Amino acid sequence: MTELQNINEQIHDTKQLLEQIENPGSDKLMRFIYNQDNQLLSNLMKKKQKIIIESFKETVPQHITSPADIIELIYTKEHFGPIDPFYIAEYFGFKIDQNYDLQGDIGKCEFDGETIRITYKATQPVRDKFTIAHELGHVFVHFSTGIDSVFIDEHIGGSALPTNSTNYQPVMQAARNTTTTNTIEAEANEFAGQLLVPRAILERLLERIPDNQSISATLIKKFFHVSTPVLEISLKKYGLLFSSKINNDLQ
Repeated sequence: MTELQNINEQIHDTKQLLEQIENPGSDKLMRFIYNQDNQLLSNLMKKKQKIIIESFKETVPQHITSPADIIELIYTKEHFGPIDPFYIAEYFGFKIDQNYDLQGDIGKCEFDGETIRITYKATQPVRDKFTIAHELGHVFVHFSTGIDSVFIDEHIGGSALPTNSTNYQPVMQAARNTTTTNTIEAEANEFAGQLLVPRAILERLLERIPDNQSISATLIKKFFHVSTPVLEISLKKYGLLFSSKINNDLQ
């Protein structure tokens, strides 16, 4: 049994003890036991968090913090074409599962102390690419920097993820759905846009356009195999949404 599994069992047992003393009332002994168990639970959760953070650092390269870092690591400098987020996830050893039973959610990512797992509801290739890229954004941006306040034992904007094992308890989670819009989701969207439409490749594409001519945004969209919103996110981020070299025919 790993240390994390042992901690999880202790947390489970302590929570059960606390449930048996729902209301310690005026009984001094019961209040003492209740307070002791609460303190034990708090200490166990802090220890669990420390283990998870250290394990995460060993699972995900800490020098990878941006889409550009990922592309530089995985693709050659000569690469001139679409980016495959499924291949990227596989490269890092992340697990990808399809689950058509996700209720309201398009995709989820989670870390159980050993494995990064991305689960998504398959729709269409272009949308699925963005979902995986979005979840990679949560992994590389938020799991690394927002662990303390956001992703420990939290569900972000979604329902619990069905799993094969009743004992499986993911400890870091993020979800992408069609209703949640907040800073965290916007950051993951931005990460996905920059991953699927890399600035370096886009600039090389634009360099091929003769002076006083422009390329259709629709053609750029087809070149990268992305949707209109994804391309707009990227062009806006790069300050190229109204570039003279791009004919913005996305409307």
